[in-house]
Formats: sequence, structure tokens, C-alpha cells
Amino acid sequence: LGMLSKGESMRFVIPSSLAFDSIGYQAMILPYTPLFVDLKLNDVMDAQTFEKKQQEKKAKRMAKEQGMISEYLSKNDITVAPTESGLYFVLQQQGQGENAQSGDTVSIHYVISNLKGNQIESSYELGLPMPFVAGQEQMLGGIDEAVMKMNVGSKALLVMPSDLGFGEFEFNHELLPSGSPLRIDLEVVEIR
Repeated sequence: LGMLSKGESMRFVIPSSLAFDSIGYQAMILPYTPLFVDLKLNDVMDAQTFEKKQQEKKAKRMAKEQGMISEYLSKNDITVAPTESGLYFVLQQQGQGENAQSGDTVSIHYVISNLKGNQIESSYELGLPMPFVAGQEQMLGGIDEAVMKMNVGSKALLVMPSDLGFGEFEFNHELLPSGSPLRIDLEVVEIR
């Protein structure tokens, strides 16, 4: 970008060693493939202006998300208060033993859905519970927070803003665009 001035265009050739190297990307980019990138520098702004715009964009997205979450909670008669992070945690079945602690290896089953009820992913369909180390940011933030409130055999319903889910990552444009709140049905299978 340092080679361009506002309004200019340029084609860059990026060698594979600076792109996807020997790994490639899914079935779209083969290993050792150079990339051709056409770039036009439309505008330049200082860091302070950029940060302000990002904060405004996030505030607008969060307000929209909170409206979606409020509507979902109302339609489904969910009356629990959110945690400090914004997670709505509804314990549906109490398990046995101690709650998971940071550093424990926790195996869970989950069903991730959007707030319209469309299923995105299910560990039940994959046939195996998903193990991860609690408190190590190896899992979605809302799940990581929720398992600390659960023990083996517990089942819970989670409703969470995108900041605790996939954030700005667009998991699926139609079912789960970027900035989407989630519903997750969660079951703790094992804690080690």
C-alpha cells in the first residue's frame, strides 16, 4: 500500500511463500500457487478517524444484535438476565460433580443455530463430543464462559451476541452473516 497514492491502482504478484505456501486454501487455491491481486487505493484516513469509524460501526451492529436477541428472548419466554459479557445462560438440566474449572479438559456436545432456528453445526451429527481446554480461548467465548457454570451431565441453552461467537467472521452469508448472535444448545459430557 505504501507504493500507491489515493486513486491509484496496481497489480501485485504475491509468491506462494508469502501467501498459502505448501498448504493452499481449501479446494480454491492449490499449494505453491502465486496470487495476483488487483488493488485500488480508494481512500486514506488517519488511525484516529479509522478507530472512530470502527467504534461507530460496532455500536450500530451491537444495537441491531441486541434488538434481535431481545426479540428472540421475548418470543421464547426467556427471562434470565445476561452475564456481564452479554451471555444469556439457561440451565436446562443439572449434572453431577464439580463445575468445570479453567485448565480442565472439557468434552461437550453442541448444536449451533442462528436466532431464526436454522441449524449451523452439530457435534451430535459429527458423532463425537468436542474436547477443549476450558479458559484457554480454544472455543467460542460464550461456550468457554458457560462450561464454567456446568458439570458433567449438565445441559444449557445459550443465547449470545456475536462478540462471544464468531464475531465479524462470516460463517455462512445466508445462515450466519458476520456479526450474528447465536443460540447454542450445550451438553457437558466429560470433565478431566
